[in-house]
Amino acid sequence: MAIVSISAQKVTVYDADGWIYRAPVSSGVKGRETPAGVFALVEKDKDHHSTMYDDAWMPNMQRITWNGVALHGGPLPGYAASHGCVRMPYDFAEKLFDKTRIGMRVIIAPNDVAPVDFSHPALFVPNAQAIAAAPARAETLAREAADAAKVADEAKKASAAATKEAALFTPASLRKLQQAKARADAAVAFADKTLANAKTDQAKAR
Repeated sequence: MAIVSISAQKVTVYDADGWIYRAPVSSGVKGRETPAGVFALVEKDKDHHSTMYDDAWMPNMQRITWNGVALHGGPLPGYAASHGCVRMPYDFAEKLFDKTRIGMRVIIAPNDVAPVDFSHPALFVPNAQAIAAAPARAETLAREAADAAKVADEAKKASAAATKEAALFTPASLRKLQQAKARADAAVAFADKTLANAKTDQAKAR
């Protein structure tokens, strides 16, 4: 998550192990203050141009409200100077853009704050049995996945063979076979008729 401190004019980005990025910012001027609160990234645009402020360039824009508040690259005079957005150094904004995702938490705070560890009996705790069983479960899932992949491969080969076999019986080849069968049937009928009309043993043999 990212925490923007209005009083300190800085942004700090945290992961599970602590802060990983920190940079100065320029927030909204008096009368257009950047709103304090807990937000989330709702939109990202690498090359954004404002629809509210004369097509102003806002590179690496990361929106936190639908009414015009976002984090983006911009000039930093060393004090609050924006129309409500949080301006960041251009290179920092670019680096941050590649690390974040939609839904990431963004906290705008009047003063500098930091996350702290806490615990409570009512909170969920890891299930020891589930953790102990995880390796065996993972092995089973891996084996099942391998079996499924083998079955899928065999099915793929069977499908290819069936397709190849089906190609031998195209409409054109079937028509040729039907014509050949018709000629063979006619030849058999003629032979049967000739045999029926034969009077002598020699004629029947022929």
